[in-house]
Amino acid sequence: MDEKHTIEQVLSQFTAEEESKNHANVKASPANKVPTKSSEETPESSPETPRMTVAEEREARRIEIQKNLRERGLGWVPVPLEDLPSGGIFYPVGTKVNVRAASGGDIRHWSMMNETEITEIDNALNYIIERCVSITYGERPGTWKDLKEIDRFYLILTIRDFTFTEGHNELKIDVNEHTQVSVKKDNINFIEIPDNLMKYYDDKERCFVFKTKSPNCGDLHFHIPSVGVTQWLKSYVERKSRAQEPFDSDFITVAPILIRDYRDLNDKTYSDLIYQTMNYGVYEWSLIAKIKRIFETSVSPKMTYTDEEEGIEKETPLNFHGGIKAIFMLDMDEELDL
Repeated sequence: MDEKHTIEQVLSQFTAEEESKNHANVKASPANKVPTKSSEETPESSPETPRMTVAEEREARRIEIQKNLRERGLGWVPVPLEDLPSGGIFYPVGTKVNVRAASGGDIRHWSMMNETEITEIDNALNYIIERCVSITYGERPGTWKDLKEIDRFYLILTIRDFTFTEGHNELKIDVNEHTQVSVKKDNINFIEIPDNLMKYYDDKERCFVFKTKSPNCGDLHFHIPSVGVTQWLKSYVERKSRAQEPFDSDFITVAPILIRDYRDLNDKTYSDLIYQTMNYGVYEWSLIAKIKRIFETSVSPKMTYTDEEEGIEKETPLNFHGGIKAIFMLDMDEELDL
């Protein structure tokens, strides 16, 4: 993949190229040629166009340039790891994540989603992520399955921001029956990892590491679940259920935080992992249950907004106006009188 630049760097480079072209065109035009003003352009026959502010001109130019970038195939831009809900600390050192705008085909697939089915919503989110996110580790390519679950929705909103550049199709959250607020992804608190848990974060292992009390157990490693691991486990449960085969329904609830990578996951390695945990005693299982509970309570996406009437900051769950489909779909009630 070509070297990536931030959105601002790409836009600045493109702007410089365009200005250079314009300057060259001016120099190539006949000297001292002053355009004559037609009668149609006189103030008497044409109302004066309101002047835009500097900020408005810059935003209009930004939108125009982004359109040109997408048309020229330069739409891949990096997402700083520190901006992700995970802070990027659970990925290998040197990880790079890039996103592009969703295409018409991507949105077509999204529009066909049955948002009353949780599985279909999950599949639709993964469909967008698979096509619009690129992840690499230095020279080694990764896949969308390497993404942490807590980062997935943030990246969905990032893709959305880069898809809709005209300023319309504003995504909103229903605060109550009569009030809506605009979604700002940087105001969403996706996860709050307690400081007392961060004491056990291992920068080398890129996860949480705890010493155990059983000599045969070794250290316990706890991972923020990745998309690939959770997808494999969901498929495993569905497959076993369809075949009416038994499986360990207790272990499946803690497996996502005990498995680092999806690549070596298969029925045998999964069974081997269950067998290894047979050596765990009261301390180990109590620790696993505790960490599972901390992870569950730490992940509760809410957006902070200012209540205009009361003038104070409040939090609200992500109840999108128009449902989950509204992320990549226009509100046709506002577009048309239907």
